[in-house]
Amino acid sequence: MAGNKGRGRAAYTFNIEAVGFSRGDKLPDVVLKPPPLFPDTDYKPVPLKTGESEDYVLALKQELRETMKRMPYFIETPEEKQDIESLEVGYFGCWAHVPSHRDARVQGALEGRGRPLTQHSTQQRALV
Repeated sequence: MAGNKGRGRAAYTFNIEAVGFSRGDKLPDVVLKPPPLFPDTDYKPVPLKTGESEDYVLALKQELRETMKRMPYFIETPEEKQDIESLEVGYFGCWAHVPSHRDARVQGALEGRGRPLTQHSTQQRALV
């Protein structure tokens, strides 16, 4: 136990001077809020150029895009389907391991087969 400096003494595992502080200096304040998501906009964006030449370039770009879409080599991106919706439609699962009284296919047929309540059974429920 001679090499451990005893119990309960705080031993630093790193050099504080290497971090940039010396013993006895005041540590920086704790930050209680996150940094802003976007930096301040000190510089405003440059306004777009408008004019006849820019309109012509825009029309050429739109025409090129439409021409490329009409070509036979154009592959359309498939619609993104929601995962939950695809499971709801047409998903029945394997009901072989489920008891027959829990089978969803039979539930509709069994709903009307319930025992009608009698005066005697309602009185027993009130006593419990």
